[in-house]
Amino acid sequence: MRQCSSVEYLGLNMMQSMMKFYQLEGVRGYFKGNGANIIRIVPFSALEFYTFEKCKYIFLSDQDPRNKPRLLMCGSLAGIVASSCTYPLDLVRTLLSLKTHESRGMMGEMMHIFHTEGIRGLYRGLTITLMV
Repeated sequence: MRQCSSVEYLGLNMMQSMMKFYQLEGVRGYFKGNGANIIRIVPFSALEFYTFEKCKYIFLSDQDPRNKPRLLMCGSLAGIVASSCTYPLDLVRTLLSLKTHESRGMMGEMMHIFHTEGIRGLYRGLTITLMV
């Protein structure tokens, strides 16, 4: 709603925006894209945890297991791997929460993007996501 600077919400405070959103979408609108988020978070968390543990095994020595710069590098790599692998799910989740027309569902949206834009379409915006 307000994240996208929609014209309907210009000049409204948070509470007014929430009420306006309720009038336009109802209670169901508050949960748009939540199912996709739940489907995305499980593989994201698993990949992040696995990659972090593997990086710790590779980059940390037994003599210095709490080396802060190396732990930071391990965490960063884990986030990059998890985000890169699950980005199409994140993209579709965002699209599902923004769509005002009848949605195609998660797989339908993903297939539509793939057929119209190719594999690159599923990763549009990944670079900025990794930078933030």
